[in-house]
Amino acid sequence: MVYAQLRKLGVEVPRDAPRRTRRITPDDPEAQLALEIALPLAPRGPEMLALLWAVCGADHGVEPRASVELYLVDLARALVFHPYDDRGADVVAAEPGPLLPTWRCRHAWALDYDLPRMTSTFGPHVHES
Repeated sequence: MVYAQLRKLGVEVPRDAPRRTRRITPDDPEAQLALEIALPLAPRGPEMLALLWAVCGADHGVEPRASVELYLVDLARALVFHPYDDRGADVVAAEPGPLLPTWRCRHAWALDYDLPRMTSTFGPHVHES
């Protein structure tokens, strides 16, 4: 079913795409299974935008839709972007450097409980001229 949903979004999954099945809650043998598929996507390409739309529109019943969780991974910069709904996303990196531009322009979007750690990592926000 997920493959049909992805096709409606314009995302084709190649036969040789790496995939695995895992339990959503690993310690629970009765937990629902999740299918993970690794796809190379062009930055800002139509497939990436379609998958972002699927995640952000899931709670609103927009069509076409797909039941997906999306993790966009930039291996060269060791950066992961995980949009979880239309209200937010997690951005994670192995080193602070790739996140600094986001901190500079989007620091106000950080959640209160993240601010102490982010400020200790990046320093207090300074307006750039």
